[in-house]
Amino acid sequence: MFLKEFISINEAGAIEPVVNLDMMNDPKKNLQLCKGFVFNYNSDRPKESTVGLMELLRRSYQSPNEARIHCVVQDYGKGKTHFALAIANFFSKAPDSPEVAGILNSIANATGEKNKAIHANLQSCKRGKHLVFCLRGDKGGDLRKHFLQVVLDTLNKERVTDSIAHHL
Repeated sequence: MFLKEFISINEAGAIEPVVNLDMMNDPKKNLQLCKGFVFNYNSDRPKESTVGLMELLRRSYQSPNEARIHCVVQDYGKGKTHFALAIANFFSKAPDSPEVAGILNSIANATGEKNKAIHANLQSCKRGKHLVFCLRGDKGGDLRKHFLQVVLDTLNKERVTDSIAHHL
């Protein structure tokens, strides 16, 4: 038996010493980070895995009965921001974008053949468009102003011009 019979490696996987949400503004770096996020999955404890968290987020979008607030806690340098970048791209980019394709490929690698339903569910949720607001804790200042500015910037970026938020 060979090790490759038990393990597959995401050859696009990337380990970055520092990831911040500004990297989404650099298309080349953003794509590399999306393709390079290494998802993990534990079918016995799915909520303790990044694929399980993606599933929770998907269900949050699709069902009013699911929790809509999720807290990810981990030590410094464990990939929380890289995961946030992957989530933001997954839910905001078009289904046929290379970023979403890279993320779905990494999820397929993590879930394997036995858990194809998870991958299919995530893929199917991409049929709709989601408006994603990236609030950042590292910018400091007035939370209300920061939130409203992020909402306005995102609406303008997505060309949503007939929103009540523009009048706030």
